[in-house]
Amino acid sequence: PHFLFNSLNTLGHLILRDPPRGREFCDLLAEVYRYVLASRERDLVPLADELAFVRTYHRLLALRFGAAVRLDVGETLDSADVRGLVPPLALQTLLENAVKHNQTGGDKPLVVKMELSDGLVRVANDKQARSSARVSSGLGLKNLDERCRLLTGRALNVATDDARFEAQVPVVSTEVTA
Repeated sequence: PHFLFNSLNTLGHLILRDPPRGREFCDLLAEVYRYVLASRERDLVPLADELAFVRTYHRLLALRFGAAVRLDVGETLDSADVRGLVPPLALQTLLENAVKHNQTGGDKPLVVKMELSDGLVRVANDKQARSSARVSSGLGLKNLDERCRLLTGRALNVATDDARFEAQVPVVSTEVTA
């Protein structure tokens, strides 16, 4: 609900101030919801599809926040032959979580890094404390952990300290063994 509310407010603002960007935002929002609806019927999705989706979601964020939120996809994920399956919306949930819990700004952008390593997608960012920090219930991460356990048989690994947050999403191999 918060995402939809924020998106509609952003869309309304862009339509008035920058109609071409407003149109792009509307088209991307439709793509995001199309993927959300299609993935609801699937337990796991190809990692390549999830990565394409998170890039679309990031473009929405870029239209909203400008260069204040960056997505850095490592070479291990940025290849045409990336394989494996992940729970749908896993990477988007972690990107959304980073934006929700960190300060963003043009002078110090929030950089969210994603890499594939050892059968895990590592999603990490340096912490940038918000001036209006709200206490988190941790429900989003708990739900994602439960989905990972149920759908992949492995937990979502989270490592955090005062300076950095990292989550590791398990990838189910699609390699055929002989």
